[in-house]
Amino acid sequence: MNTSLNACKIIVPVDFSEFSVKAFVVANDLAQLFKGRVTPFHSYDLSSNLDGFHYQAKDFRVDGDLLTTHDELEKHLMDYAADYIDYSILDPAVAERNPRVSEAIFEAAETFDLIVMSSHGRTGFKRMLMGSVAEKVLHSARHPVIIAGRETGFSPVEKIVYTTDFSENSYAALPYVAELAGVTGAAVDVFHAICGDFSSVEYLKKITQEREEQLQILVRERLAGLARVNCVVVPGEDSAHHAIRKYYRDKHYNVLIMASCGRSGHDFHAVGSTTTAMVRSTNATIMVVKPDMGLPEA
Repeated sequence: MNTSLNACKIIVPVDFSEFSVKAFVVANDLAQLFKGRVTPFHSYDLSSNLDGFHYQAKDFRVDGDLLTTHDELEKHLMDYAADYIDYSILDPAVAERNPRVSEAIFEAAETFDLIVMSSHGRTGFKRMLMGSVAEKVLHSARHPVIIAGRETGFSPVEKIVYTTDFSENSYAALPYVAELAGVTGAAVDVFHAICGDFSSVEYLKKITQEREEQLQILVRERLAGLARVNCVVVPGEDSAHHAIRKYYRDKHYNVLIMASCGRSGHDFHAVGSTTTAMVRSTNATIMVVKPDMGLPEA
């Protein structure tokens, strides 16, 4: 597996909902930036009439035998993707009959470098909602995952925020920050939240100053090649995800980059509470990197 954005192979799981479009847009922008390739993917289950109902739109219907249906789905998926993905970077679409959507996605993703998907999907049908699917993929996939939000557009990438708790786990996302900012020239905010109830104002000021110095050291050591980096310490919040959301609001970042788990994460498949809360509660575009998926240090 390629552990770089350069020449990355991107898989984009979609459910033909309006929300899927944002994932295609983000994937197309990334592939254009890094000379990557994009493969549309769809997992389907036609055992239920309700489940197949959403396919019966416009000129597309799920009539005929299973093989014909599979071929027609792949063709429909390719046509759907072609409206948003440049033809020069678009690889053949893949449809797989599997009712366990999240399982189908992370198994298909094994031969890819990056998963880009929407945070939301269809509603009102028997199939699993894309929101819960995205969360399950985050827990199970070995690859970096980008959850395409619905707020600020992804491209041109001008502002990136990276969050850290100074754990080695959180540092796994840093190489992707450096690579994306290095190619786009984006400004980067390196963000740390001090959480807890501090009765002493002087002590909180002391801790804040210490953390600011730690961030500056981190930037010098790990992001030295970037011209526009700002260190941000936010003190006094009750939780990291509340601090991130509050700071993120109205800043118009193109992407938030974070590790899947921080200081408390030990299991390979663990997705930390902060990451989970951010995915559930924000419409921002978020890139989540597993702790052992970061690029090797230079």
